[in-house]
Amino acid sequence: MQGVILDGMRIYVVEAFGAPTWNQVLTGSGRPADHNYLADQANPDQELGLLRVPPFAE
Repeated sequence: MQGVILDGMRIYVVEAFGAPTWNQVLTGSGRPADHNYLADQANPDQELGLLRVPPFAE
């Protein structure tokens, strides 16, 4: 999974639900809240499956 896709997900979540929700997504996946995906970095495909927006996010 290319980092640009994961970073695009971050941008969407932050714009739609706010930065605190993105921090919850990261910590829920076992990443630190300040974790960054680099656009030119390759990540395991499973990484996308670990990132979930909490159901209460509006």
